[in-house]
Amino acid sequence: MSKPNIEMLLHSAKGFAETALLEARKVTEEIDSTAIWSIAPKAIVNMNFSAELFLKFIWFHYEIEGYSRIHFLDALYEKIPDKIKLEIESEFSKRRNQKLGLTSVKLCFENDPKNMNDDKDIDNLSIEELLKLHSNSFVEWRYHFEKPQGCCIEYNFRLMFIFIQSIISVFNSKGILNEPKVKAP
Repeated sequence: MSKPNIEMLLHSAKGFAETALLEARKVTEEIDSTAIWSIAPKAIVNMNFSAELFLKFIWFHYEIEGYSRIHFLDALYEKIPDKIKLEIESEFSKRRNQKLGLTSVKLCFENDPKNMNDDKDIDNLSIEELLKLHSNSFVEWRYHFEKPQGCCIEYNFRLMFIFIQSIISVFNSKGILNEPKVKAP
């Protein structure tokens, strides 16, 4: 595979993160409104795509073997060098209590209301649990209309944004990534 344009990758990742943050804040504001159905998909898809691009940056930076256009967040994270994972997890732990004006949601549109209730706590997840839960959210949301029986999608915007910030922070501290700075005001 030819070497990707890392600068373009980072600018794209930053752009998707900024859009995701704006839309995710709207989800929090519209949580009890039908408007959430048009806002949440944009926030979810942009947040996941940003995380995917930042993870791919790590793959390319460390020249990790086996890249084949993988899109699953947990699979991308799993192959990152352990030392980098520990640094990201440390940064994530420091930031995990930030509120950022973001929330988690469970959006259901289905024929079987019993599936709307569960006891899963998606507000206290490790990075591995978070990425497993959201590994395929990009695709799930993009193709939800293909499920005539309906579905439920849970998403933790706050922890996903903290995960993205953690990656940025680790690489900023190494002097590798002075751009992009995606901050929550």
